[in-house]
Amino acid sequence: MNEKNLDEIAYRRQAFKLFDRGKSAHQILRLIPRSRSWLFKWKRRFDEQGWPALDSLPKAPTHSPHAYNPSVVKLVLRVRARLARAKVGLVGARAVFWELKKKRLVKAAPSISTIKRWLRRAGCFQSQTPAKEAYYPAPPLPDEWLSAACDWVARYLEGGAKVFCFHTLDQRTHALSQTMATAKTTEVACAHLLQSSKELGLADFLQVDNDAAFTGLGRKARIFGRFVRLALYLGIELVFISTREPKRNGLVERVNGLWASAFFDKDHFRSVIDVKRKRGKFLRW
Repeated sequence: MNEKNLDEIAYRRQAFKLFDRGKSAHQILRLIPRSRSWLFKWKRRFDEQGWPALDSLPKAPTHSPHAYNPSVVKLVLRVRARLARAKVGLVGARAVFWELKKKRLVKAAPSISTIKRWLRRAGCFQSQTPAKEAYYPAPPLPDEWLSAACDWVARYLEGGAKVFCFHTLDQRTHALSQTMATAKTTEVACAHLLQSSKELGLADFLQVDNDAAFTGLGRKARIFGRFVRLALYLGIELVFISTREPKRNGLVERVNGLWASAFFDKDHFRSVIDVKRKRGKFLRW
């Protein structure tokens, strides 16, 4: 029904009842406050479809000028599948979008939100409802201060060997330092701290979790471990995040996840040396 005039359909029906009684268009328009074009528009529709034609039609457009050809949807899914087979790289909607732009595969690339909707419809990933975040203080730091975050991730190789990858990330510039080892010991953690300080510069604050490699706790009570002593010697103030809350070190945790999913899981490594030899792919990417 016409939202502007609730009597619209009643006017239409009244007009055609008058037509049935032999009234002329001129006589009908003297009784109904409508135009001549309105009357003959509905007369034409009435002649074609009868009384049901006088009801209001859906106002939703039957054609979308922005609808994409199904071939574009298939192309997006093929690009996503190819990215998933790549040795290194992301596979999300943004990665697909930039691949379409870079390779000029379509004249006008669909938006990231459109690509995401197509990938979700194809079952490529499932959306997750984010949990409500609890308050966690994060005071802003002056620009001249260097704040970094450090964490490690481990993966097994064929035959049972294990590779540990330490990452330190500049939380402002996102510059990354990476070292690898076959064990997660205090000595390895200290070596990584020295290497990352050389590559990124001495941090004013270094955020770490409560892993024993960093804290040195568990062997002797009330004694600073070697990693803590080395950091203090270098003038670095350590910031330990809350226990069992790795998300508080979210930036470097995401780097660990990227290394695992976009690098390690996409290749076959025969040894730790092989991982170290190919690690440049991840660092350059």
